[in-house]
Amino acid sequence: MTFEYPAVLLCLWLIPIPVIYMLWSRRHSRGRVSKLVHSKIFKKRYGNDADKIFNVQLTLFTIAAILLVLAAARPRWGEREQVILTSGRNVLILLDVSRSMLANDVHPNRLERAKADISDLLDELHGDRAGIMAFRKGAVLLCPFTTDRAFLHQTLEGITIDSAPRGETDIGEAIEAALQT
Repeated sequence: MTFEYPAVLLCLWLIPIPVIYMLWSRRHSRGRVSKLVHSKIFKKRYGNDADKIFNVQLTLFTIAAILLVLAAARPRWGEREQVILTSGRNVLILLDVSRSMLANDVHPNRLERAKADISDLLDELHGDRAGIMAFRKGAVLLCPFTTDRAFLHQTLEGITIDSAPRGETDIGEAIEAALQT
């Protein structure tokens, strides 16, 4: 087993601090209780249940803290080899992000509809590398060529009309930028 963030395991050394504090606090509070209530009355009323409950709470806290630190270190088991077939095609998608794309002539608006259609297109590109470029006055490469579909979809979801420089739409400049990519 390996850990993605092994340095986080150093936090295991911090777990005894709250445990020691809880034990000290318990002992300190018992001293205060014994000053107020006679020990026979306290044992008759609560018996050993208070000790059992405290021990269970302390054990559960310690286990939870250890598991939390281990989870934060992100354990990994084994390696998985994945073969990705590429057909050699690079598909660069240009998306107009001008204010006109906010028109509501299609539901919900042109930009969201275009993003949905591009998402469908990305799902159909098996083995091809794809990239996303947004344009308005100038073109901005938002996602370079990749086969990582999840990253492409994530990039696509984050596109807004502010994803490219403001100004009049210049598709010619966008095509030139795409050809240079």
